Amino acid sequence: MIKTSDVQEVLRDLGVRSTLPMAQPPSAPALSARKRVRFETFSAPNIPSSSAPRQATKQPSAERTFAERREDQAVLLSVGGTVDKSVRGQWPVASATTAALFKNRHAAHTTYSSGYMRTQERFLFLLDEPPDKRFERFEKECYLRALAPTTAHAYWVSFVSVDKIVSGQSTTPAEKRVSKILENRANRYPVAFPRPLEHEVRRRFTERYRQDFPVIAALVEACWVLGQRYGDFLQLAVNDFTIEGSEVKITMRRGKTVSYTKPYTLTMDKTLDVTRNLLAVRQKAIDKGWLFLISKHPCDETAKNVSHQTSNLLAALDERLEIRSIRRGGLQHMASQKVPIHTIRLLSQHKSDEMLLRYLDWGRVAAQRNDEVKSVTSLMASFC
Repeated sequence: MIKTSDVQEVLRDLGVRSTLPMAQPPSAPALSARKRVRFETFSAPNIPSSSAPRQATKQPSAERTFAERREDQAVLLSVGGTVDKSVRGQWPVASATTAALFKNRHAAHTTYSSGYMRTQERFLFLLDEPPDKRFERFEKECYLRALAPTTAHAYWVSFVSVDKIVSGQSTTPAEKRVSKILENRANRYPVAFPRPLEHEVRRRFTERYRQDFPVIAALVEACWVLGQRYGDFLQLAVNDFTIEGSEVKITMRRGKTVSYTKPYTLTMDKTLDVTRNLLAVRQKAIDKGWLFLISKHPCDETAKNVSHQTSNLLAALDERLEIRSIRRGGLQHMASQKVPIHTIRLLSQHKSDEMLLRYLDWGRVAAQRNDEVKSVTSLMASFC
């Protein structure tokens, strides 16, 4: 649980007035010189405090700040509580000056994925707020929209990066402390991973939609086989394919995965049905004069429509499936077929085995780890 004292220290750093009770300073001998200076800095006399105990209530009141309300809301969400998730009003919009600064940023900061850059713009309006009011405003928007702690943390991290880009200054200690608190909230929030697209379900999907939706069926099948993100495949250009004899090499140059790593190449056997179907999609794009597989530009409305339509087709087959189920199911099937972890990582481009294991919770590796845990717990229980 996020401690009230942690939030109070962040509010102090940012100069936000709060009615949270202040902790009494410990005796001088119990503090080292460094900690004593730090505590005295936070206990400056110009920062008001209240000695009245905090009311244990979930109902917002006029006296409580949005940071306090959001703290209770985040705890409630983390333990599975329900809150009102209805959107209250439009998202605030940044001023024309701030929007112009973001638009005219250095070209090096415009190479991220389109989804991440949209995330950066979401809280761009915070730059119009005084620095000592930004955290309170951020918590207000999170509270009103009942954002999941994981979502709120992602928004704050993206805002901090925008602040560095626009202002040209490094991250302040206060912003780092806020990031740490939001990260702790996110780590305590139970994340629901999508249901993986299993082998039999993927086969039924391909058979059902191959005639009416050949492009979507081919892309889903290729993403599943290669363990790739569907959104990355939608950004493939016709020139990203290289045919060399019986091999087809696909260079991934755009998308979320490449933004974390660097361009990489996938190799497929030209004689496979999945490869021929994918090449048919490419040839169709060439015949239409497109630069990319599904449109003239990877971020236009056509790409969005294809993604939305794919989601609907997956949900029609099983309401628990979504776009992320494709990659997750493919990687888990590789693990169940005893493909080595280092080989799977060549396809998934995860930076560590630990990150990859999130996708393999139903695969061979997870099953082995579960068996090991069971054996240890059984052994310990025999001594009870």
